[in-house]
Amino acid sequence: QAPSSGSSSGSSGSASSARRKRSQAPAAAGAGSSSSSSSSSGSSGTEASSSGRGSEGIRVVDVGTGAGLPGMVLAIARPEWKVTLLDSLRKRCDFLAQAAQQAGVTNVEVVWCRAEEGGQRPQLRQGFDLAVARAVAETRILAELCLPFVKVGGLWVAAKGANPQAEVSAAGPALKKLGGQLVSVDLVESYAPEGQRTAVVVAKVEPTPVKFPRKPGTPGAQPL
Repeated sequence: QAPSSGSSSGSSGSASSARRKRSQAPAAAGAGSSSSSSSSSGSSGTEASSSGRGSEGIRVVDVGTGAGLPGMVLAIARPEWKVTLLDSLRKRCDFLAQAAQQAGVTNVEVVWCRAEEGGQRPQLRQGFDLAVARAVAETRILAELCLPFVKVGGLWVAAKGANPQAEVSAAGPALKKLGGQLVSVDLVESYAPEGQRTAVVVAKVEPTPVKFPRKPGTPGAQPL
């Protein structure tokens, strides 16, 4: 039940006072705390990931948040961050808005729309320091749904299962087209029957071309 491109709903509270410090986004945003790195693309991506973080607080978007994981958890753990929870299903957004209100979480905004539509909205496009996603989809598909939200100098962190290296390698051309650069694939303190889960960390090094993301459904049907 996807909303129309002009629809959004939810509740947003006023963000709590920001602290003048730099937070380590990859460690907090992965599917657990980072324990080791299995691959890296070099120093340029790491340098890019540390820029663009102002004194007004880190801006985070959880793309396809579902029940609010990890976005709601990040909002509670980091009250100085401003967290946007984005989902295409209205009833999930209504639940999240109510949950935030009941829990007294004031640094959350809930947005009802598809990622392909949200990534083209001026108020959302390339406006976040960090994008996170737990969706079960190929990295090259998720990249088109998430990287348009990230400002140059920001990060995208995707939760993945064990041994995602082949999938991540295949996403290389898509990352380049979207302005991203692989920083690392980190092991996290979370386990599945298949093995230890991972977090893919991508730096936004160039602006995303205006033609991305493409129309709703296209990234999944025709991956980059």
